[in-house]
Amino acid sequence: METCFDFSRCRRHGFRVYVYPAGGRLSEPQRRALRSLRGSRFYTPEPGRACLLVLPLERGPPSPDARARLARLPHWDGGRNHLLLSLHRDRPLGFEPGRALLAQPSLAAPRFRPRFDVSLPLVPRRLPQRGGARPGPFAAPRRYLLVFKGPSGLGSETRAALHHLHNGRDLLLLPACRPGPGARCDRHAADYAR
Repeated sequence: METCFDFSRCRRHGFRVYVYPAGGRLSEPQRRALRSLRGSRFYTPEPGRACLLVLPLERGPPSPDARARLARLPHWDGGRNHLLLSLHRDRPLGFEPGRALLAQPSLAAPRFRPRFDVSLPLVPRRLPQRGGARPGPFAAPRRYLLVFKGPSGLGSETRAALHHLHNGRDLLLLPACRPGPGARCDRHAADYAR
């Protein structure tokens, strides 16, 4: 991490975040995330004063000249102090990220660099930009601590981990079912209907 992040940039100007101008092929959730970053008290419009430089990744297949385009960014420095942000599920980059951190939903194990990259949760299309009112001291008790009903494209390791966390009481983890031998489709459908 020491070679990938220049902490002196943070000491000079505090924790400031610069967001590169986005291309045209961003999803609405990604546009909202970038608006939130730009609206935060940590945002700076000056990349030279930023501790962290966020580069949004576009939807679709990776650009064949992505590596060359990155190298032309005036503050790229091999990716140092950069965060590549994609809200698109496990999208192959098509290039080596170098020293840049990668934040992406459902990051596949072969591409994930432990203690470096960030695997984000999947972002729903209708996620509000800001949270609602905070619950008061007498918030209503919740029946479930966690409910997850996810896509069927999960890998076998992820599917097994979710199966072991699921307790049927307050933790409901129900990946979409593929009918077949040993499938738990009926039980998952009944649990989710509760």
